[in-house]
Amino acid sequence: MLSAPEFKGLQWTSLQPNSFSNFYLSAAAGWIKQYRKTGKQDTLRLMASPAAPVGIIDPEDVGVVAAHLLSEEDPTVHNNAKYVLNGPEDISGIQIVKMIEQHIGAQVESVSYQDMSLVDHMAATTQESKNVILSMKHALETTWEGKGTASTTSKEILELAAPKRTPADVLKRLLEE
Repeated sequence: MLSAPEFKGLQWTSLQPNSFSNFYLSAAAGWIKQYRKTGKQDTLRLMASPAAPVGIIDPEDVGVVAAHLLSEEDPTVHNNAKYVLNGPEDISGIQIVKMIEQHIGAQVESVSYQDMSLVDHMAATTQESKNVILSMKHALETTWEGKGTASTTSKEILELAAPKRTPADVLKRLLEE
């Protein structure tokens, strides 16, 4: 779209975050809250694969990058640039489970990895386009293949405003909500 003739006169920069940490960790936070309330364990359903590392990014870090770009005195160096954004560190599904176990002081008994049932639920309960929502089921395939690690963050982003919020920071914040 941005390469269309009508955008030729505009300066633009495309920020391309891989996986948002608040969405990626929402099931973990909800599971912990439910466990704390009831003391009972249901199956933990994670979008994450067990072993593939993913550099999930906090949306606030994306906002910080955007603010830096918008406040540049001369943004032409970023004109027509496409930047990949990931968080400061990788996390796998197994590591998410370990974080949960630290929060609850017990072992998680049952985990379903690469579980996209949340997306099915969202599609079933929305008034919006179900096709668009269901397309999210394929969005994580590259991360499950290990292609969304923190190391794939564009070097320009690391120089401009390196993402700072770790998965542990985000999970803590989600638990406080």
